[in-house]
Amino acid sequence: MKITSNLEARRGQEIADLLLGLVEGALTRWYKGDPYGYLELYDKDNYSYFDPAKTSRIDGFDQIKDFYDTIKGLVHSSEYSIVDPRVQIFENTAVFCCNIIAHVGSDINKWNSTEVFQLTSENNWKIVHSHWAFIRPMDMVFDPEKQIV
Repeated sequence: MKITSNLEARRGQEIADLLLGLVEGALTRWYKGDPYGYLELYDKDNYSYFDPAKTSRIDGFDQIKDFYDTIKGLVHSSEYSIVDPRVQIFENTAVFCCNIIAHVGSDINKWNSTEVFQLTSENNWKIVHSHWAFIRPMDMVFDPEKQIV
């Protein structure tokens, strides 16, 4: 696992291992149809989420719980893997990003995942923002004559 940290290396590795374990635990539950493992990681007072199935950001713990209530029991995977995880640590904030490859029936789902963790006053790491996107080639064809940005 790649770690970028302005903290001492040993402490950075401990944090990275802890966050990887939290994500693995939540994913294991997720792929057994239980999205609530992730809910346990989310900050109840300050959370936002971008989901590829939604057209806008989900803001707040109550909104994400309502969304997860609609998919409980629907997501299953025979196996999954976390690929090339990276943790960037900045004092009381950590960014965990990786690719996730999941076998769902005869399909293979490939994801980019980013979780932003914040260390709470109770010394627990909680996710304050998540962003999930499908890994896929860009659909857009750019006209070389037009300015993109």
